[in-house]
Amino acid sequence: MHASACAIVSVALVLFVESPAPSEEPVAPSSELWAVCTGNAEAPSGRLVRIDLASGTVDPLVTIEGSAGEHEPVELAFLPGGEELLVAQLHGAGTARHVTHLQTVVLADGRVRGEVRFDGWLDALEFHPRSGALWGMHCDDQGRRRLVRVDARKGKLEVVGDLPDEEFPRSLAFSPDGRELWALTCTNQIERDALLLLDPSDAKVLKRFPWTTEKPAHALEIAADGRLIAVEWGGTFYELERANGRPTRLATVSNPTLAGIVTGLDFRPKLPERRPAR
Repeated sequence: MHASACAIVSVALVLFVESPAPSEEPVAPSSELWAVCTGNAEAPSGRLVRIDLASGTVDPLVTIEGSAGEHEPVELAFLPGGEELLVAQLHGAGTARHVTHLQTVVLADGRVRGEVRFDGWLDALEFHPRSGALWGMHCDDQGRRRLVRVDARKGKLEVVGDLPDEEFPRSLAFSPDGRELWALTCTNQIERDALLLLDPSDAKVLKRFPWTTEKPAHALEIAADGRLIAVEWGGTFYELERANGRPTRLATVSNPTLAGIVTGLDFRPKLPERRPAR
């Protein structure tokens, strides 16, 4: 594991919620699958949507606070309480200069409670289910891609290892016990996309399974029961077999125009049970 950390220019407007303390028991996700979707004229900073995998229904829509410009949401990751989440907004999309605004967004109304900025493209956000550390993938303006741990409070990235540039990995998912780290490559070319099993100690590729659906891959997440869930361009969801990456179709988003293009997935954490007032 590399001991160095990338020097990142950052501006912290509001401090982020603390990550959970290390635990022997993994943080349990619920069955609520949420996605962040690209924006349009009505919602330039994108939308958060809840997706029913049984029917493909999208409900509800939460518009992320923001203004028009050359930026797009690329990923989301729920904070432990399930009421707020991190959204990565890529600024300078389509240009040679990228800056990622990592925002704390309130789920109830899409309000941005704070942000920290990183040079380059920060994507594939994923909290480790045991340690609570935030992981991601970072691409600098020279095109170098690395697996990183993210310190949002200090605005720094700790490099875990180099990623294969030709794979263009865009999505991460830890198994519920935190021992396996899966990635989905998103090249916009079906013949180049793949499901990868990475070594979390150095980012080396342990297994590679070709993507075999009709459209390019877009995002990956792991359900509470350990199922690998992926979505392709156009909003069709699949369960992927861990042994060979073979896809089984689950559902297609029923109203893609309303939702937009899915760029990131996460299962909402189980909310704590509220005791009745005495």
